[in-house]
Amino acid sequence: MAKSFKFDPNRRCKKVVDWPAPDRDLWMAALLPGDVLDDGGARARHSAGSNRNIAKGFGRYLSWLENQGMLDILHGPADRIVPCHVRDFVVDLEKAGVATGTVLNYLVALQVIAKISDARRDWYWINRIASSVRARHKPAWEKRTVWFRFVSSTISASI
Repeated sequence: MAKSFKFDPNRRCKKVVDWPAPDRDLWMAALLPGDVLDDGGARARHSAGSNRNIAKGFGRYLSWLENQGMLDILHGPADRIVPCHVRDFVVDLEKAGVATGTVLNYLVALQVIAKISDARRDWYWINRIASSVRARHKPAWEKRTVWFRFVSSTISASI
């Protein structure tokens, strides 16, 4: 019987409404649009799709923290995004077979949330972890081969 990933708690992403209050409030403030005199929140000018990806990536991290018993809802995201937790998060994702491109997207999401939560802190260490993941990157599937097969079958069908 095939395992349904939909119900696997290790693959869940917390929705924004389920985030701890400090995280949710910070995120909602970052999304607030500005006006003529105000630029708005840090993510106000980003696309809805980009913001959705950031929320999904951070939601996956929050779910992972919760599954590990390390989600402290009294602290804000800047205090939860720490090197040892992020390193272990990446290791667990890789053990679960998550594609390196997806892992990199999650790291981008963590860095965005970290910078929103505390812009004065040095978050460069997230880039070092991402560089390590990038060095081992293997595409989940070979795009050129798939594209070549698609083009070949399209040409064959039209002849």
